Amino acid sequence: FIAASHLEAALLQLLYQTKTLSTAIFGVVILSKSLRCNQWLALCVLVAGVVTAQWSQQGAANGGSKGDMTGVLAALGVSVCSGFASVYLEKILKGDKTSLWVRNVQLCIFLIPLQLFAVWQRDWGKVQSQGWLHGFCPVTWAVVCMFAFGGLLVAVVIRFADNNLKNLAMAIAIILSCLASIPLFNFQPNQVFWSGAALVIASIFLYAWQPKARESTSYLPVQGGEMSSPSRK
Repeated sequence: FIAASHLEAALLQLLYQTKTLSTAIFGVVILSKSLRCNQWLALCVLVAGVVTAQWSQQGAANGGSKGDMTGVLAALGVSVCSGFASVYLEKILKGDKTSLWVRNVQLCIFLIPLQLFAVWQRDWGKVQSQGWLHGFCPVTWAVVCMFAFGGLLVAVVIRFADNNLKNLAMAIAIILSCLASIPLFNFQPNQVFWSGAALVIASIFLYAWQPKARESTSYLPVQGGEMSSPSRK
């Protein structure tokens, strides 16, 4: 909230998307991963593509990016914390054989009190007058189930792959959601959006590209004397 109240949307998106790079850095430091040069370049291209695609929805007519040091530090802090949390979660999920169901229950034990505190702080009056489930319709429950299933998928991806692939998948999801908005909400993509989408797609192939190892050309030299014909008796 501090970052959003002190920064314009474009600058906030730019700073927040650096979580992709912070996740990769924490993965190298905490999990001792090694990334090739093309994978580092792919993550930078991914950040640029996501920022470009999201910024195209805001429009350049909203004015330049303004912000003070408080907002910048808050956005960078969120990026660093998000990257550290993702890598630490990956370490926990891959560190033992505990099932994903148990891990999700353990995480919910910490999240439920925080959510109850947020409800008490912001919507306690509405809860007292209208109830806990006011406004929940079949569409709302469908969205809740979709988010729950998506959370399980994220846990599976982190456990059996890594956070970098998860960030690539999330970038693809952003592009697909924008494409789905074309027939659903009459979204009109511009050239900036297509440029961002092209960068995201290019980053996927760049991240997966693996240079071929050089073929070994070493051989044992054969001297001419060893190939001479045997002497006749």
